Amino acid sequence: MQLNVEELSSLKRKISVEVPLLEVEATYNQVFSQISGHIQVKGFRPGKFPRKMAEKRFQDLMKQEATRSLLPKYFQQALDEMKVRPATQPQFDNLEIDKSQPFKFEAEFEIVPTFEPPPISEISIDEKQVEITKKDVDARIEELRKSRAEMDDKGDAAAEAGDVVTVDFEGKLKGEPFEGNSGTDQRIELGAGSFLEDFEKPLLGAVAGESKTAKVKFPKNYGEATLAGKTAQFEMQVKKVERKVLPELNEAFFSQFGQFDSLEMFLENVEQQLGQEQERNNQMEYQQLITDQIKEKMSFDVPDTLVNQMLDEFEHQLTHNDPDALKDKKKLAKLKKEETEKIKGNLRLNYVVDEWSRRHEISVTKEEVQQRFFMQAYMMQKNPSELINTQYGEMMLFQIEQQLLTGKVLEDVCNRVLGKTPAEDASKGDAQQNTQPGAAAAEGVEPESEPAPEQERPAVDEGQEAPAAEEQSGGEG
Repeated sequence: MQLNVEELSSLKRKISVEVPLLEVEATYNQVFSQISGHIQVKGFRPGKFPRKMAEKRFQDLMKQEATRSLLPKYFQQALDEMKVRPATQPQFDNLEIDKSQPFKFEAEFEIVPTFEPPPISEISIDEKQVEITKKDVDARIEELRKSRAEMDDKGDAAAEAGDVVTVDFEGKLKGEPFEGNSGTDQRIELGAGSFLEDFEKPLLGAVAGESKTAKVKFPKNYGEATLAGKTAQFEMQVKKVERKVLPELNEAFFSQFGQFDSLEMFLENVEQQLGQEQERNNQMEYQQLITDQIKEKMSFDVPDTLVNQMLDEFEHQLTHNDPDALKDKKKLAKLKKEETEKIKGNLRLNYVVDEWSRRHEISVTKEEVQQRFFMQAYMMQKNPSELINTQYGEMMLFQIEQQLLTGKVLEDVCNRVLGKTPAEDASKGDAQQNTQPGAAAAEGVEPESEPAPEQERPAVDEGQEAPAAEEQSGGEG
């Protein structure tokens, strides 16, 4: 094989490959052997059709099959000879195949960048000690009691902080209704921070049967771009005001969370679980610190093709999230510049994760990916067996695998920085019973996931679709 390599940029390559005639002839012989048994022509027995007639009659088919056999084989040989890995799909050109000539082709593609991951000595983490105080335990107990509270109708009594008010509402923007502007039987816990303050404020002191008006100014960074920074007026009808009646700390209450013989056992379990949660939060904080430091220290080039593909997707998302930005060239240019830096940082992180995992033999099993996929599919209320066969499902699988691998690599880096071994960092107390707010032991442990940032909003997402209830979008994109 003859190989010529042209460097079009730091990562982009153009190769010209020539495959020897002997290889072409051998491949044609193999192709003819494969198809001859399937050729059925009147007057000839199967497999006895003359080769010259077959090559003339099935010329295009034989070229296609020969190319399909030779192209991937010699493209891979070229990569092996160059000692590179492709980062993008190759664009093939000038494919010339003839049974009597060497096979020639050209390909353009970008390669995975070469770099040295930052040494452990350059990554710093201040380890936090897990400390659970009596105040922490008391606060969790109060949350658990609230999660099992019974509701008492206050009748004509006025609503106070901590009460739950049930309302119907309808909002208008400049006198006109907007998509998802209304809701019925919306339950609002006053002071819980689940709603924008402007939406909640008129309900303090309200009694059942009253009508209230709320002028709500949406934050500039509100998740629904059509409402961000704007003021809407909501008319609300108060239907019910209820107070929470907290349960006593007794055996009946304990039994909702597991088998506990005494208050002391229950408190001990709560303290242990708080410790686990704090340790998980610490680990997430450590991993974010590592991620930030990797992005800050790494400045190698990344494939332009991938950056441009992600920028195109970002601009497409703007048509839904912020259509006004597409009309403002200055704003659009600023957004794209910021997004470009995020994309490059994330790509560099992915390459570092990949390189680290290869050097330290860290991998994700098929079972781990499938388990997370099924869990997320059920949370989306989708049939996993159907979702996995869609383009979106395939993308989910890839993203889940990358997320799991990233988590394992960051955990490994964290352990090395802190001087721990995986055994020392293993989770403890698997047999503990679940005393998280709102979760009985029989309901199982919540899936492990990174908590999303909460958003103040004028309507909760309990089946309502008012934009006022939507959360702001987060993440790095």
